[in-house]
Amino acid sequence: MSTPLLIQNSSTSVVVYLSSAKTGQPSLGLTHEDVIVGIKKEGGSFVTLPLNDLNFYELSDGFYRLALTPNDTDTLGSLYLSFIGADIKNAMVVCHVAESVTAPPQPSPGYTPSITTVFGYVYDSAGKPKVSVSVTARNVGRPTLVHPVDQGIVLESGIVHVLTDSSGFFSLPLITGTTVEIAIPSASFRRTILVPAENTNLFDIP
Repeated sequence: MSTPLLIQNSSTSVVVYLSSAKTGQPSLGLTHEDVIVGIKKEGGSFVTLPLNDLNFYELSDGFYRLALTPNDTDTLGSLYLSFIGADIKNAMVVCHVAESVTAPPQPSPGYTPSITTVFGYVYDSAGKPKVSVSVTARNVGRPTLVHPVDQGIVLESGIVHVLTDSSGFFSLPLITGTTVEIAIPSASFRRTILVPAENTNLFDIP
């Protein structure tokens, strides 16, 4: 899934697909009263985005549009939008806020892999967010990459390491379709997954 590119300080909108947590079928007829949307700007923590009939509404077949204001897009960098509700499967839309689209970043020469964001939350036994917890993803589906450089080589281990924020939230940018081992040592958590094609909560991956 491509990352939506948003313009800083602009009024814009994003589209999200919401499905039933029980059946996996499209969730139909949802209103702003059925969904809680969290927004996290670059360097910040998740806060709840107020919803109404004008900024959240159904398009069709499980697709919903969320309108954003200039205040929502005022910070450059990654913008995370989480969607939760009693009867829906948790969903996440990861956007990138840029100054303009007239000169987008140029891709590196050669193959540019598709990236999926695998995210989640870490809480303690009392349900409180755990801050600065280490989460690591190690690529086990391919060998270590070796890049020749002037008078030497660069080894790429395929390891992604992040820390949870003040909400207990973490996100891992992973290459779509690869096999990775994800570890949360402080929780004695370790499992191997196939990175899906869509941004997904780690704990929703079968």
